[in-house]
Amino acid sequence: LLLQSVLRGSLVRRHLCESSSKAIIIQHTWLNYKVRVLSEWSYDVQDNAQNVPHHSMLAMQGKYRERHAFRAASAKKIQVLYFSWKMKISLANVQHSVIQLQRIFRGHLARRPQKDPQRSLAAVKIQSTLRSYHWRKKMVTSSSHAVIIQRCYRKYKVINCTTAMKERTAYINRLHSM
Repeated sequence: LLLQSVLRGSLVRRHLCESSSKAIIIQHTWLNYKVRVLSEWSYDVQDNAQNVPHHSMLAMQGKYRERHAFRAASAKKIQVLYFSWKMKISLANVQHSVIQLQRIFRGHLARRPQKDPQRSLAAVKIQSTLRSYHWRKKMVTSSSHAVIIQRCYRKYKVINCTTAMKERTAYINRLHSM
């Protein structure tokens, strides 16, 4: 149990380190893009400042804010999707690692020598008794189901036989009446 917690802790720490470094790369790229767009926008504003009335300047600012908000929301969605995808992968890796660790440890427990052979024989006896009890219980249930099926079939057969006999007698009576 301690070995599992140490292994899981190291896997989670490694995953967080990788995820945070990738998130930092995404954030730096976004900031560089934002600075580049802002600098292009400021050059356009300085060139057109004399020719553009004040209300169209406000309209340009509003459009920029809308575009900026849309891009920020898009970047956040991308980050959320990326992190959820990475967490699913890391969760699958951790689960696989835990299963492998449990498999190895259980194999170790099964292969290690028994300290008390008398006790292991008692455990085998208990297990075989329990298995035979469950098997007998299952067989009783299945045999009762078989009896029910046979009973239904016999009733069906009797009903069909009686209807067939009625049809035969009706046919014979019709032949005699002719």
